Amino acid sequence: MTDSEFIAVADATLAAIGAALDNAFNSSDADGDWRLNDGILEIEGGDGGKLIVNRHVPNREIW
Repeated sequence: MTDSEFIAVADATLAAIGAALDNAFNSSDADGDWRLNDGILEIEGGDGGKLIVNRHVPNREIW
């Protein structure tokens, strides 16, 4: 897999995680928000907690 192929798959996966979060937030009392920018998914909970998920191209990982 080339770098550009991995980036495309990783970005699609991160976007799918964001869409699943939207569904979870909208169908519950949970409050939160997320943003995806340049392969970095930032998830913020209503309580101020933050989670970062990003792609690591050299190792072909999302972590």
